[in-house]
Amino acid sequence: MERLDETYATLLKHSKQSGLTKEERELVGRQLKAREDLLAPMYHQVAVHFADLHDTPGRMLEKAVISDVLEWKSSRKFFYWRVRRLLAELEVIKKIQSVNKSLSHGQAGSMLRRWFAECKGTVNAYLWHNNEAVVSWIQEELNEEDPTTSLIAQNIELIKKARVVQEIKR
Repeated sequence: MERLDETYATLLKHSKQSGLTKEERELVGRQLKAREDLLAPMYHQVAVHFADLHDTPGRMLEKAVISDVLEWKSSRKFFYWRVRRLLAELEVIKKIQSVNKSLSHGQAGSMLRRWFAECKGTVNAYLWHNNEAVVSWIQEELNEEDPTTSLIAQNIELIKKARVVQEIKR
């Protein structure tokens, strides 16, 4: 307030002067308090507006804090599929890490994404951003009765063989 309001700045300077009597200090203190009470609602309103400008979905999308703005009516469906996808991915990542414990969660997730692109083809690799498509692909791959036709099962076997070869070389 001192920086932006001249009256407040003047009162504050006056209150810091030496040689003021006790009554004068109390009077200036009351005037400062009254000025603060007068200005506080305006400062609060400006602060809230400033914060609102930064926390809008559009601004958050622009700053890449979020990947998309959801409509309220479709949010339940989005989050349903998002949770199912995360759980399905976690299941595959755990299988990958059980075969090769040296792989981090991020590395295993990158492998899964690459396998998806290999299976769907580069033309359909954009489907990786579609939660429902990824869930259905993972479920199809995990529910294959013949492991030789499941890309995930084949790649996990390859990881297992590569780990065994590494162990032998050591």
